[in-house]
Amino acid sequence: IFPVITMVVAMLTFTAVTFYFFNRSLEEAEELISVNSIESQKMLLNSQLMELARSRTRLTLQIIDTADPFEQDEINMQLEGFAALFSSLRQQLVELPLSENEKIVLHEDHPKIVPVILPAQREAVELAMSDDVAKHEKARELLYNIVLPGQQQMIDSFGKLISLQQQRISDESRASFASMNSIKQSGIFLIGFSFLLTLVLLLVVIVRIRRVQTELK
Repeated sequence: IFPVITMVVAMLTFTAVTFYFFNRSLEEAEELISVNSIESQKMLLNSQLMELARSRTRLTLQIIDTADPFEQDEINMQLEGFAALFSSLRQQLVELPLSENEKIVLHEDHPKIVPVILPAQREAVELAMSDDVAKHEKARELLYNIVLPGQQQMIDSFGKLISLQQQRISDESRASFASMNSIKQSGIFLIGFSFLLTLVLLLVVIVRIRRVQTELK
């Protein structure tokens, strides 16, 4: 009876080990997919924010260069719409899991840039919509001295965030593949060992059964 019980235990152990390593591989794969999904989502948001920053700069240039008040009003409405969209997308971004480096860019670097360029941009638009030539010149001065350099800083910062997210995906992929490879190697060894142990016990049981049959004869 004991050999039979031992063989059953060995077979159950073999099954449990197989299940454990299969489950661990699935967990690693799911974690990698989750991380890549979040980082890809952040990259998409950063790309959209970068494009909005470029669009606001382009529209500000247009509103200064055009003399048509109706066109200026239309461009101004687009600027306000882009500002609202920018704020919404940025809020979505900060609500996602962020690394320390990402937090520095979003919570330390951006608060230093936005309070400078946003009022300057709005003032430049307001001055550009005036008929006063001096105000037009002041609008250009604000645009080229404050707004454009600040917007470039914002665009560069979003590029930096995208680089950080690409690096995170790369690092997580390498770590996950290394972990799965380690799990695979350990699993192969333990499964092989369990299989061999099961075979040995099976042979022992067969030998004992035959011995008992011989004795009975």
